[in-house]
Amino acid sequence: MSRGTCATPRIFGDQNRHNDFTHFSGFCPYQTRSIRRSMWIVLLFSFLASEGCATAKLEASTDPSPAPQTESALVTQTRWFKDAQEYQTQGNVQAATRLLRRLIDTYPDSPLLLEARWALGRASEQSGDLDGAMKEYRAIIEDTDAMSPRGKVFAQRARGRITELERNIGTPLTPPDGTVGILISPTRLPASQGRADWLRGLAKAGFTTLVLEVGMKSTAAHSPPRTQPVEGSNPRQRPAGVYFRTKWARVLDDLLDQIVPLAHEHGLSVFGAVTPRHMPWLEPSEKWGDRTFNLSRRTVEDSPALDLFNPGFQEYLSGFLTDLAATGIDGVLFRADAPPGMTDGFSSYGLDGFHSSFGIQLDPAQLFPVAGETVSGHISSGGDIPSESGPGHPPEFWQWTGWKARERLKIFFHLMSAMRQRSPQLQFVLEVHSEAISNPTYALSQFSEDLLEAKRAGFHFVLTRIKGPVIAPTVLPPPGDESDQAREGDTPPSFISRLIELMDGPERVWVTRPSPVLDSAMISQSLSPSMDKARVPKGIGILYMKPLSHVP
Repeated sequence: MSRGTCATPRIFGDQNRHNDFTHFSGFCPYQTRSIRRSMWIVLLFSFLASEGCATAKLEASTDPSPAPQTESALVTQTRWFKDAQEYQTQGNVQAATRLLRRLIDTYPDSPLLLEARWALGRASEQSGDLDGAMKEYRAIIEDTDAMSPRGKVFAQRARGRITELERNIGTPLTPPDGTVGILISPTRLPASQGRADWLRGLAKAGFTTLVLEVGMKSTAAHSPPRTQPVEGSNPRQRPAGVYFRTKWARVLDDLLDQIVPLAHEHGLSVFGAVTPRHMPWLEPSEKWGDRTFNLSRRTVEDSPALDLFNPGFQEYLSGFLTDLAATGIDGVLFRADAPPGMTDGFSSYGLDGFHSSFGIQLDPAQLFPVAGETVSGHISSGGDIPSESGPGHPPEFWQWTGWKARERLKIFFHLMSAMRQRSPQLQFVLEVHSEAISNPTYALSQFSEDLLEAKRAGFHFVLTRIKGPVIAPTVLPPPGDESDQAREGDTPPSFISRLIELMDGPERVWVTRPSPVLDSAMISQSLSPSMDKARVPKGIGILYMKPLSHVP
């Protein structure tokens, strides 16, 4: 397996691609051929030197007429464009999109119009709005300024993106009444000669989506070295590896290349499931391993989980997932197993990144005071996390916790960007713990999960676990008056209603149902999608899967 580390992050694919939206197009070299553009550049640098990159306000303009091209207007356009760049770098696609749209609508004669349209088209691709992206690219081609040398460059790029998107725009992945999927291990699939009948049975039973784990941990007592070929076909004797063609891991079988077209023939979408911090096919690596604070011994120690903040591991993930996107799958599920926990993330890369953001040199021991120690006038609870921010941890703890969650989503955003370079139609699902809805502070501290930030980062769906047979209410019951709606131990209807509210509708929500069936041949006969769909609001997706295993 080819691996490498680097001193600076190179995540996210080929930086030489001219159409990589990870970085906005910035200033085109053909600007020097236009007097107006040259004057604007002088103004830009003058503004940056005096004003910096101030944060733009996103309130909609009340003036429907185009704004004049005054010196003040050019300064505003520059600021909005630069702020949109910053939002995109942070993974906040929605804010970048709003600001770019405002720039285009308010200043249709802006010297930044082509750059803004190109950036908005790429932002639309990142959020999965391929039709919106096509609209912006067509506008670039039709722009009167497209006849200039600079405009021809943008027009050529836009035509290339349109050609690529036209090959990928097809039937929406989400059925009107919600996705019904099954998450299954590749080792549980039927033999190749029986897969067509099995997939046909799934589709007939009401399933729309097949979610496959892309790799497996070792099932042998003594796995052979990675340099040895895989021997035998018994999965119980196989070492850890993956089930698609890639140079980044041991390939056990090119299963995805076989099953994706077959599933598509039967109307089923195929998603790959990955757990970024737990990839058992990787050899133990001190350079890629995370560091965790041991609350009992009060020391920072090696963690069995992988370090998302390590630029070398980020580069590995980018290459690995780009190869996964090349299999023709329809989407990727990022699993919630092995989340960056409360005591994780203390690698040198994590600590250096936090220091760069806040100028604070963290001492992990100070974030977790011993029970009885005074912290900001309060008595420490000894590391327990309260339901709301309060006594027990210093302010730096919550800065650190919030930073971890945001950085994690930035990394996911750039990974998704790299995958979309290979397959623009991909859709992405983020699995979160139920506490991300019911107790956001707890989820933030324990799992580095922030549901609202995840929505802004461009995930199409959020997956979470529910308990019991929740019946979707037509009217939300008053707080504390849910005893007649759900039995003890069930997820209350208000939980589902809150999740729908946070995600702006049921279409972006997937919930899990238990899947005790081990025999794949019995799935379509043993599970009842129609009955389970009747118990949740219309449009919500259902994924049958085992409970979280919290690995490693």
